[in-house]
Amino acid sequence: MTEIQTHIYEDEEVRTLLVDGQPCFIANDLCEVLGLANPRTSLALLDEDEKGVHTMDTLGGDQQMAYVTEAGMYSLVLRSRKPEAKVFKRWLTHEVLPEIRRTGMYAVKPKTLEERALEIVGELQSVVANQAQELEAARPKVAQIDMYRQAEGLQTISDLANQLQVWAQSNAPAARVRHQDVFDLAGELHIIIRGETVRRNQATAQAVKADWVKVKESIIGSGDRERVVFSVRLTHRGAGRLWDAAIARLSAGEPIYRKKAS
Repeated sequence: MTEIQTHIYEDEEVRTLLVDGQPCFIANDLCEVLGLANPRTSLALLDEDEKGVHTMDTLGGDQQMAYVTEAGMYSLVLRSRKPEAKVFKRWLTHEVLPEIRRTGMYAVKPKTLEERALEIVGELQSVVANQAQELEAARPKVAQIDMYRQAEGLQTISDLANQLQVWAQSNAPAARVRHQDVFDLAGELHIIIRGETVRRNQATAQAVKADWVKVKESIIGSGDRERVVFSVRLTHRGAGRLWDAAIARLSAGEPIYRKKAS
């Protein structure tokens, strides 16, 4: 398996990963976009070779996340009653899947031990021959590696919503934890912007200043359809703020988010 990649559809996150070289989709994300209220029931209707489970490291420990294969994705789309399902399927098949395959991570043949050993020898020889230049060039690379190490502690609001769903199953079984409610609570806590605005789900200035979030810039699409999107990643501080507020309400038997009367 490879690490999970995030793609943005409208204001929703759709995460993908490669399983045995084949592109797969996180089931909860598809069900959320397709309006399938009960992912467990939807998955139960799929064939065994159309679904599986991926173990992900989270703040609360290892978490198992259900995924579906490309065939399973088509099955879920067909079960959706949302009129937008056809547009969503076209986005998956014309943008997401080609993008995954274009990255070179699709069905990559692993290198043999001998091939890798020869590569390492060549790399070492190059370092010895150009040591002074390599040390100078390495400075920005080291800074970039440090940035990625720090990013390992970040997570999306959808990730935290999935963790809340797992927590609620054991501690508040009657509670309904919807991704939309968690996003709305994040808006109430001034972590992200909500409402009908072009900046919907983007980080607030307060959240950035308080180090509750980091903003990740990604490029999706290609050619004339290429565009830059900004996605929010919670820091440990921001995740703790959102988690504590959600757990407090669930423990009190209250919904995570209640729309205020206008």
